[in-house]
Amino acid sequence: MADVLDDVIARAQAAQLLPEGTTRPGGEQRPWPVVLLTALGAWLAAVPLLGMVGLLLGPLINNPLGPYVVGVLLLVGSTVVLRSRQVPLFLEQLAVPGVLVGGGALGFGFFQHLPHGVASLLLAAVAVGLALLLRQAWLQALLGVAAASLTGLAVIEPRGWFRAPTWELMWFAAHLLLAVAAVSPWWQGLWRGRGAAFESLLSGWWLTVLVGLAALAGMTFLVGGVMGGWPRR
Repeated sequence: MADVLDDVIARAQAAQLLPEGTTRPGGEQRPWPVVLLTALGAWLAAVPLLGMVGLLLGPLINNPLGPYVVGVLLLVGSTVVLRSRQVPLFLEQLAVPGVLVGGGALGFGFFQHLPHGVASLLLAAVAVGLALLLRQAWLQALLGVAAASLTGLAVIEPRGWFRAPTWELMWFAAHLLLAVAAVSPWWQGLWRGRGAAFESLLSGWWLTVLVGLAALAGMTFLVGGVMGGWPRR
């Protein structure tokens, strides 16, 4: 069994799906109840911790450059923790809210100083970059959902945030995301050694495309009925 796994890893490295130096996973596996309870404790501890950081950095947030400084610092620190292989599980789970708050701070700055369409695309680019840097497949998939959703928002934004977009804009946004996902296999060669991360990112992107198409289908998938229906031509 070990020889088969080593052969699969070698072929994945040859196809540039895995970085050079990738080895077989160790035999130690964390039981899922331990992971769940540790994650719950980390998230509960993260709420007052992030609140304290917000109070300390409050004056900095009011500065025009403040959201960018706070966002970059949180994203860099959280990324370093999440990329570490020997980091304790509690600290790893504690870094996940840091990614959310850092992205939110950057988004606050982008949407405050830039047109909404440009801000959405920039935040989507940040999500793609984070997904390619991190190691956790579930986080990469969620960042793929965020990147696709923000790209779609950049398309339907001309109507404004508080006005329902037209059915044509919704259709165009969903099919634009579909086209990007369809041509993505030709881009995979650009991400040398990050093919696995790209696949996880793409799975989240595809999920957003499927949800969007199901919503546009209306009562066919019973999504439009639950959400009140989309405006028609």
